Amino acid sequence: MIEHPQIIHFPIALLLSAVLSELISYITRQAFWEKVTLYLLSLGVISALVAVLTGNAAAEKIDVATGVATLVLRHREMGLWVLFFFGAIWIIKWLFFYFKITALPYRLTITLLMLIGSLLIYQAGHFGGNLVYKHGIGIQNTTNK
Repeated sequence: MIEHPQIIHFPIALLLSAVLSELISYITRQAFWEKVTLYLLSLGVISALVAVLTGNAAAEKIDVATGVATLVLRHREMGLWVLFFFGAIWIIKWLFFYFKITALPYRLTITLLMLIGSLLIYQAGHFGGNLVYKHGIGIQNTTNK
């Protein structure tokens, strides 16, 4: 069974790479980078959906008595924000691609939204990192007894 820690790095890498390729498209002015952005967004949103599903399954296994229920809830909410935010961007980018919308104000708006989405990824990762590194959630004891 695929677990959350095994999958979570894929949407992070793919979505942030999509943001980077979007920025590169402004520098190079090549349609190639627009397509790269679109494909990276597609893969990133799909992997984000899997990450949310595996995260929800993992959250059900956490003992709420550990005092991290609020942190788990915040991490879960931020994960959903990332999924829905980049999902909306993905739909808009596909519509722009399909209808060949290339006007600079529209592109800049999408790029700004992608940069904001990067902050959402950072925030979700911050909460997830706190769960793992401050509270030991998901860490198995590997010391010899």
